[in-house]
Amino acid sequence: PEQAPDHAGLVPQDGFRLMFAGNIGESQDFDTLVAAAALLREREDLHWVIVGSGRDGERVKRLVAENGLEERFHFLGRHPEEEMPKFFAHADAMLVRLKDIPIFALTVPYKTQSYMACGKPIIASLNGEGARIVNESGAGIAVAATQPQALANAIATMMDAGPARRQSYAASSRKYFEMNYSADKVYAALEHALASVARNR
Repeated sequence: PEQAPDHAGLVPQDGFRLMFAGNIGESQDFDTLVAAAALLREREDLHWVIVGSGRDGERVKRLVAENGLEERFHFLGRHPEEEMPKFFAHADAMLVRLKDIPIFALTVPYKTQSYMACGKPIIASLNGEGARIVNESGAGIAVAATQPQALANAIATMMDAGPARRQSYAASSRKYFEMNYSADKVYAALEHALASVARNR
């Protein structure tokens, strides 16, 4: 955080900062997020920090208002991708979500690797491959998609885990990235695959 002082004025500097970064669209299932926020309204130290924009943005803001949660949500708008690590530095945990749709169970949202690259604890509300990676890596807590109570429980568990446990999630997150998604690993795997194809032609 001390290396990103300009962003400290944009992100709350107290309580528990749960951050989502990316597109605000139908696929990201903000209905489940807001429903989970309503279940956690008694956790007054919980800040929902949303970095990004999208076609569903205005509807989501109305939904937040309808649930009386305006003071808990911080919509920071869209920012350049290279600025994301500076925002992440001021978050206690990162959030990734997708709707409960079969095709989404086969995908891993790009933000998952971004969160891991920055060594952040992750709360995932999705199915399939993305959930498997979060669980396998030890980077955080994964629950089924489109389940507000399960998401609320996961967030409460992360909040109550304390700094030491969250640091363990963070270390595992970064380690998994280095072992599986770093440039050296990815390029080596691609080179090996291309060489294998060339040999077999």
